This record gives sequence, structure tokens and C-alpha cells, in this order.
Amino acid sequence: MTFKEILEKYGITASELSRRSGVSTSTLSTFVNGRSKCQNMQISTFLRICKGLDIPFETFVEDLFDGEEGNPGKEALLSGDEECLVSDFRGFNAQAKSCLMRVSSAMKLDPSNMQRNREPQAMDEVAAGKDGRGAVCEDTE
Repeated sequence: MTFKEILEKYGITASELSRRSGVSTSTLSTFVNGRSKCQNMQISTFLRICKGLDIPFETFVEDLFDGEEGNPGKEALLSGDEECLVSDFRGFNAQAKSCLMRVSSAMKLDPSNMQRNREPQAMDEVAAGKDGRGAVCEDTE
């Protein structure tokens, strides 16, 4: 579906969507007129448009890529667990985000940290303010 068709489907003009979403009319017009592909849209713009349309991100992506071979939009969607992690992460303060990023980095460096039998220990370390290597997570700001 084209971006123009999506606006028609939801019965909204580009200027009204701009007002609701905070995305400039000139940016929206590049997508409406096909001068730029929606695949090139920044994720923050995607999210603001979804808010302006009052639809979930998944719905917008499914509409946008509906009918395309392989539907690359569906491949880009987050699973339920991933959505939960992203949502939780956005609610964390800077220190918690920093700590979680350190744990994630440590897990990439040492895949054995991801074994099920080590999860309780890793979770205990995180709860104690330590990263996946046992180091104390500190606020870097």
C-alpha cells in the first residue's frame, strides 16, 4: 500500500497528520508523493506517524508492506518479548539503561552467560547492581 493510500484508509490528510504527529508537512509530502520511500523513514518518524494515526506500529507496517513479496515489514516487527524489553528499557533511568547495556555487551562477549543454568546468577547480579561480568554498574552520566 502506498503512503497516500494509508492516509485515505484512515481518512486523514497529510496536514492533519502533521498536526497530530508533529512530523512536518514537507516530510510527509515526500512520502505521499513518492519522492521518498517509506523504507527510508527514520524509526522516530514512523512512531510519530503511528501516534498521529492512533494505530499500533505493527498495523502501520503491515499496511505499508501489504501485498509486497516477502513482506519485509513483517520481518521488521518485534516479537512480544522484544516489545516488552523495549517498553521496559524506555522506562528505565539512565543508570539502569547503562547497566542493562553492559549486561548485554557482556553476554555478547561471553555467550556462556546466556545458558539457562546461569540465568538466576546473572539476574541476581543485575539486581545487586552488577553487570554480567560481576562488575558494579555505575551511572556514566
